Amino acid sequence: MAHVVLIEDDTGARSTLRRLLELRGHEVVDFADAGPALRSADLSKADVVVTDLMMPTPAEWIIRQIAGAIPVIVISGTMTAQEWDQVGEIGVVCFLQKSFRAAEVG
Repeated sequence: MAHVVLIEDDTGARSTLRRLLELRGHEVVDFADAGPALRSADLSKADVVVTDLMMPTPAEWIIRQIAGAIPVIVISGTMTAQEWDQVGEIGVVCFLQKSFRAAEVG
């Protein structure tokens, strides 16, 4: 399956997403912030990056660093149509809204 880099500052959400992805056979490396993720060798092995939008290090920063090279899925509790347009322009391929159901994670 896929090698997933998961970036989520909320410990509970990160743990839940990790478990759901691993149950579906994915290999997951998780980070609480974008900075360490960008410096990690795991990023170069990633098939996809799943990142929270609202974090101490803005997700837009990491998205711009990897856009085009690695597909990015954004997760967020709230996202306006304008925000979706903005992240879509910089390479986000999918948006998953918190609270999500297990069937939506795959």
